Amino acid sequence: MSLDSLRKYLERVKQEWEKFTAGEEIARGIVPHVIKRSWIRSRAYGVDPLASEHDSLETEIKWAAESNPLLQLNVSFTNPFESAGYQIQLYDAAGYPLINSKANAALVEKRIGTNSVWLALTQNRLITVLGCEHYCARYHNIYAAAAPIHGHAGQILGVINVVCNELSLAPNVASMAAQCAGVVEISLSLLNHTGKQSPLEAFFYQFPQGIAWYNENKLIRYNQKILEMLEITEEEDIQAALEKQLSLWLSGRLVNRKPVSITISGQKKEFFFTSMPIAAGPGRGKERFLLLEEKDSKGKQQLVTDGTTLAEFDNIIGESKQIKETKRIAQKIAGADEPILIIGESGTGKELFAQAIHKASMRSGKFVAVNCGAIPAELAESELFGYEHGAFTGALKRGKEGLLETASGGTLFLDEIESMPLFIQVKLLRALATGCIMRVGSTEEIPINVRVISATKKDLLQEAKAGNFREDLYYRLSTFILELPPLRERGHDIIVLAQHFIKKNQVKYGKYPLKITRDFWRALTCYEWRGNVRELENVMSRVVFLAEQQTLTAEVLPAPIQEALKLQPLQAALAEDEAAEQTEGLLQTSEEQIIAAVLQKTNFNITKASQMLGISRKTLYNRINSSERLSSLRSLYAKG
Repeated sequence: MSLDSLRKYLERVKQEWEKFTAGEEIARGIVPHVIKRSWIRSRAYGVDPLASEHDSLETEIKWAAESNPLLQLNVSFTNPFESAGYQIQLYDAAGYPLINSKANAALVEKRIGTNSVWLALTQNRLITVLGCEHYCARYHNIYAAAAPIHGHAGQILGVINVVCNELSLAPNVASMAAQCAGVVEISLSLLNHTGKQSPLEAFFYQFPQGIAWYNENKLIRYNQKILEMLEITEEEDIQAALEKQLSLWLSGRLVNRKPVSITISGQKKEFFFTSMPIAAGPGRGKERFLLLEEKDSKGKQQLVTDGTTLAEFDNIIGESKQIKETKRIAQKIAGADEPILIIGESGTGKELFAQAIHKASMRSGKFVAVNCGAIPAELAESELFGYEHGAFTGALKRGKEGLLETASGGTLFLDEIESMPLFIQVKLLRALATGCIMRVGSTEEIPINVRVISATKKDLLQEAKAGNFREDLYYRLSTFILELPPLRERGHDIIVLAQHFIKKNQVKYGKYPLKITRDFWRALTCYEWRGNVRELENVMSRVVFLAEQQTLTAEVLPAPIQEALKLQPLQAALAEDEAAEQTEGLLQTSEEQIIAAVLQKTNFNITKASQMLGISRKTLYNRINSSERLSSLRSLYAKG
């Protein structure tokens, strides 16, 4: 969620908080369910939302501090983010502070109302509580995210809580809490093996991702992992090598797990890239925190979010009649809570619509996205349905929750659903029919409440006839069908989207204001855009990044787009002739030459040539038959 969107969201929540504390009914769909339920409990406990301070309240569970395993991390618990405006707090499993806190009582709901630490403990997952989401007004200037810390057997040892007091820093707290909790778990495991304390290393050098810290675009710190990922050896100039690979990402705003390609030893490697601009303390420069994560070797990508970073319908850009009508239908079916099948070509924005539908629905749970075509068949069952301890060799001791469980209460987005293995389709059909799943290696059913949004670029009924997809699952998934129009049918939207991507990349790459010629725009509208919006975005990113002059002309576009511009006059003339059914007479010499060139380029493939020329196969045959030169050319290819 952008800072502006977050500010607007909190303004709406503030209005609902005022209504709730006044005893009035609040609107549905604004306050997340987990927060609303906490408000209800807080009121039932008798917590005063306007109290300036709270009395100490003991809880039934209280750990002896000296016996808590987390204290092995060192009482000083070095916080490398302190100067940037963030506090990192550590609490035990009862909500009592272990370090860096003057508080002497647990952060329990009965005492202080809604708070991130107690919700993370009771929900056993990452929780954000931002500003006026807190039940008590005295905490409305606090933005916090808490993540549970698990021991080797899966038990909760405590909670890591990341807190800041500035709205501008709030978008970072969730990702920082998740990263820090992972670091603590890894560090604790290392300490158990070595017996050595490593306070700063535990919160920096042992990050499971590659990490680099910049101040005023100057590298000031990095960990060993990023050297391994970028294949930088100790013999090299590490500073220069890192800056060469990462300098492209130093400017711009917050970037959250963006897929990027980096050339290493002559080969492109795929990573997820995160960039956090940090508001530094007094006397410090502009700092930036970079994280690099390796993609799964088989390309598996998953997105799990509580909804704060999802697209909304306002983020779907377009003014054409087609896209407006598609958005209208999507908004209407968002509240129906029934399965949706999204059909569209690659790059038309299927996941963007799925996110917006989830955001506009009444579901407060997570949005979980998975690409069915990227999960290996042998892992699909355990990924979707989870597994129990000992289910197979290499299984985690505490087992693992499947994606259907993770999405319970929210939305599961299944992209490329046509790629799902048939035996998994059977299990999914039963899960949707019964509302229950069974983990691999278990005999107990687990109830779930999940809405499934599927996406495909294929005709699933044709796939069913071919034996590749279950027809009964198709009807289960397609209560509502949403068809996304290809970009080539959206007319002026090509220009609208291109303008958006150009502005976005000017900011990203720090480019000066660019002037754009008419031929540049004409070329974009002449091209077919088989890759749709994704292809357009990639082309605009490349054009802006490589721009060496202040004016963008058609010459800076890729060759196929320039070709489309050159063919446009002929396409228009042929289309006009076709519409008037004027198929007699010879073509003009210039048109004849262009058709001959296209036929030769396509090896006299009539289908491909007619597509390039923008006319029907029948019209092209008529042109060939009416031209002595083109007929001769066809004879030569026929003999060849």
